[in-house]
Amino acid sequence: MRSRYMYLLSGGMLVLVCAVLFLSRGDPDPSSPTFVVAEARGVKITRGDLDAFKAHFLEQHALQVDQIAPARLAQMDRQLAQQRMVEELLLNEAGNINEKAIAFKADAQMAELRSHFPNEQSFEEQLARTKMTKDEMKKELVRKATIDELLKSKVPPPKELPTETLEKYYKDHPAEFAQPPASRGSHVLVVVPPGADATTKAAKKKIIDAARARVMKKEDFGKVAQEVSEDKTSASKGGDLGFIARGTMPPAFGKAVFQTKVGEVSPVFETQYGYHFLKITENKPASRMAFDQAKDIISKKLTNIERQKGINEYITGVMKSANVTYHLAMTTGKGKPSK
Repeated sequence: MRSRYMYLLSGGMLVLVCAVLFLSRGDPDPSSPTFVVAEARGVKITRGDLDAFKAHFLEQHALQVDQIAPARLAQMDRQLAQQRMVEELLLNEAGNINEKAIAFKADAQMAELRSHFPNEQSFEEQLARTKMTKDEMKKELVRKATIDELLKSKVPPPKELPTETLEKYYKDHPAEFAQPPASRGSHVLVVVPPGADATTKAAKKKIIDAARARVMKKEDFGKVAQEVSEDKTSASKGGDLGFIARGTMPPAFGKAVFQTKVGEVSPVFETQYGYHFLKITENKPASRMAFDQAKDIISKKLTNIERQKGINEYITGVMKSANVTYHLAMTTGKGKPSK
């Protein structure tokens, strides 16, 4: 089977999809932490390295080893070993490339990740669930940013596409530009920590009920949100969340949005973040994005596809010159051969 490598950017994070020929070393204990599963110029990946990487992957995706078939675990080992080897070789190629830009990018990505949580405690609790600290997350973001900078320097951006090409894509792919119904809303959130006991939840419920009662007595919603809501990003804007499209929020939140009429205030409801109530201020029917709005999206998509080809070629060249050898035994990680 010929080598094939693909580099994808998803939310700023590196994903590498590879297919290569694996060789068996015949080691009597391939599950030993010191067993070398892959090696290349200046890089060795041990079973211990791979198992740690796999454990983090499983935590991130809420998977349990015992729930995965042995053959699938062996396949996962191969894929993760490939991914880690490609990353390590690219990091070697990068050296000390543009350290200032890398630090800035990693900080920006950390801030963006943090912005999805109502407070620092919730962010750290989520990291803990994936068995990572903030320092470990920062280190991983620096790795990804380093690889991004390397590829940016090695693969030139594609040429600008003509308008005719963008118009044709827009015409040929109408479903991509269909916009579902959306509602503009504001909310108040009182955070409930994961695993909170009944006493804590009752105290939090009392706070949210009191806040809603103020709104129902005609107190300004924005004022209440600023004073009470623990979603600090929206609270600074009077609780405003902008337009919320169907299917983009947690189920309980989406249900409340689309069951609440314009000008009305929803009952208190619960999500994984805590207790909320919201007010809907505007509805927008389903529509199709205009070409003037879509053209930049189309241009970015098509140029990314073109750039992907260049990145693919560069990574293939790095891997060939590194003379990568894999010694990954076909095991489940428990010393038993997979079938």
